[in-house]
Amino acid sequence: VSLLVLSLMACASSVPFAEPVEPPCEGCLLELRGADEPLVVVLHGDEGTPQKVFAAWRPHTSVSVFAPRCPRSLGCQGSWWRADPEFRWLVREVRQVEDASDELFGQRPRQVLLSAWSGGATYAGGPADEWSPTFLAVTLAGGGASAPGGRCAETPLPVHYLIGERNPLFHLAESTKAYLDDCGHEVTWLPLAGADHSAAWRHYVAAIPTIANWLGEHATRPPPPEPAVQPTGEPASTATGAPPPRTLDDEETPVPPPFPAREVSPPSRR
Repeated sequence: VSLLVLSLMACASSVPFAEPVEPPCEGCLLELRGADEPLVVVLHGDEGTPQKVFAAWRPHTSVSVFAPRCPRSLGCQGSWWRADPEFRWLVREVRQVEDASDELFGQRPRQVLLSAWSGGATYAGGPADEWSPTFLAVTLAGGGASAPGGRCAETPLPVHYLIGERNPLFHLAESTKAYLDDCGHEVTWLPLAGADHSAAWRHYVAAIPTIANWLGEHATRPPPPEPAVQPTGEPASTATGAPPPRTLDDEETPVPPPFPAREVSPPSRR
């Protein structure tokens, strides 16, 4: 019995403790395992809730997991890409999770990474110019949009991208990939031969340990920008640096040219 108890204690000590933390947003799920572990933000698909993706990532004990629900307060009925909430909402929620880590463990997570599935990937692929500096690496799976709008990022991030070749919207994922390629992102492209959407989900879940390792290995903290030097006697710029509004087309359109992209009118926010 003593040997069994010691064995169980040893096994338990090898698994990072999951700290129960109140998530910052309604319907969101959060599990922190310590500031030394990367924080992976996972976006759900059109199933409408984060339980499915949270349950898939939670057993991977080397990461903390934050699974936000698409915000109903911004008109979301369960689909990220249909509601298309401003990306800064997600950034704000991630900041609150980082603050909770700082309060619990005395420091913020060493890495913050993004993994988006299906409709979440369709949504997340559009504002690639807003990924950095919040996220250090991104994985998209099972989703894509036709010619995502937006500007190119100042700091392109590495992207892990898998999609089933038998997905009827495979061409939309190819369009997102072309946009990322044109903007200088390092894309690891993994089309799954013979796989439909359901098969792609099974592959994604089975590959989560590999994906988590890939994210950690490819995540690099971009250097802070050097302060701009203003010529003597000239006023400093008053620009806010905020990205321009973007749109997410429902219709298939040609792949956009490299940056600079065309200007777009502000999307309707209801």
